[in-house]
Amino acid sequence: MEQHEWQDEARQLAIAPRLWLWWTLTTTIAGAIVGALEESGFQFIATIFSGLLIGPAQWLVLRQYMPKAFWWIVVSALGWTFGLTLVSSYITPLFDPLIPFLVTLGIWRIFRISLVYEPIVLAIFGTAQFPILRRFVRKAEWWILVSALGGALKGASSLTVAYILPGLLPPPFTTALSYGAGWLSYGIVTGICLQWLLRYHLR
Repeated sequence: MEQHEWQDEARQLAIAPRLWLWWTLTTTIAGAIVGALEESGFQFIATIFSGLLIGPAQWLVLRQYMPKAFWWIVVSALGWTFGLTLVSSYITPLFDPLIPFLVTLGIWRIFRISLVYEPIVLAIFGTAQFPILRRFVRKAEWWILVSALGGALKGASSLTVAYILPGLLPPPFTTALSYGAGWLSYGIVTGICLQWLLRYHLR
C-alpha cells in the first residue's frame, strides 16, 4: 500500500514541469561551479571531481521522487572518474591516426570533445547511474543513450560559448558560462528523459 502511494505521488510530481526545471537548473549551476574552479587554478580538482558536484546536485532533485536514492551521489562520482580515465587513457589514443587529418581541417577539437570525449564519458556516467534508476522505473536503459546524447550536446554547447565569449568577460566567468552552457544542454535532454520515465514507466 505504501509503495503504491509513493508511486502515485511520484507520478504526480513528475507530471509537473518543476522536475525538469529543477533538474536542469541544479545541473547547470553545478557545471558552472566546475568551470569557475577550473579557471581559478583548481583544474585537476574540477576535472576529476566533477562527478562529486554534479551527482549531489542531481540527488537534491531526485530525492523528492526516489526514496533512498543517496547512492546516486556515489555512483555518479565513480562513473565520472572511471569514464574520464577510460577515455583519456584508452579511447582517445585510438583516434591518433586521424589527428593530423582532422587538425588540417581545423575540426579536431570539435570532433574530440563533441563526438568522442563527452558522449563516451557521459554514457559511462549514465551507465553508473542506471542501476539506481532501474530500481524505480522500467525502460531505464534509455537513460544511458540519452546521457550520451547529452554529452554530445554538452560538448558542442561548451565549445560554442567558449568561442563566442573570450574578450567579453573575465576568464573565470567565461569558463563558468561555457561549462554551465554545456551542462545546461545535458540537463535539458536528460531532464526530459527523466520526467518521461517517472511519469510513464514507474515500477
